[in-house]
Amino acid sequence: MVSLIYDKTIELQAGVYDESSALSLMSTDLDRLTLSLVAVGEIWARLIEMAIGLWLLARELGWVCVAPVVIVLGQFIANNFPTFIVAEISLKDQSFSPARCPQK
Repeated sequence: MVSLIYDKTIELQAGVYDESSALSLMSTDLDRLTLSLVAVGEIWARLIEMAIGLWLLARELGWVCVAPVVIVLGQFIANNFPTFIVAEISLKDQSFSPARCPQK
């Protein structure tokens, strides 16, 4: 992929584009793309692993095996809820500025 971008950059007309910026950023972009694709692979593999594990656990315990999933989802929501609230507060805080308040 890097070689394709390099070849395309070399074929551009001289003086039309700044070649140094494209060349310096291409490996960083490809590293990010590679890490993202690895994460996507991990996500679908973990979902299949979790489904099989729940199915095996359901065979032994019955459908009470859903309790760990509910606990994990509750913990996920509890951990991310403060982040959501802080983001909302910071958005509201940006609209409020002491310079906009009338002075008495």
